[in-house]
Amino acid sequence: SVPSVASLASIGSVAFVASIASVASVAYVASVASLASIASVAFVAYVASVASVASVASVAFVASIASVASVASLASIASVEYVAYVAYVA
Repeated sequence: SVPSVASLASIGSVAFVASIASVASVAYVASVASLASIASVAFVAYVASVASVASVASVAFVASIASVASVASLASIASVEYVAYVAYVA
């Protein structure tokens, strides 16, 4: 009876340790996977924000070129009209 109780206790403790080790390793893998997932989400968010900034910058740049072009165009029209007016007055 005594050896069998000791044997059961031994088996029980081995099973318990194995169970804890198994749970711990699952938890570790889960936490690593979670960190990797968070990192990849953060990376995607970072890329998206960089792309968004680049997009806004390019829109602003195009708008800036367009406004310069329209001012140049207005100046050009004004000078043509001025020359025409001077010619007409003369």
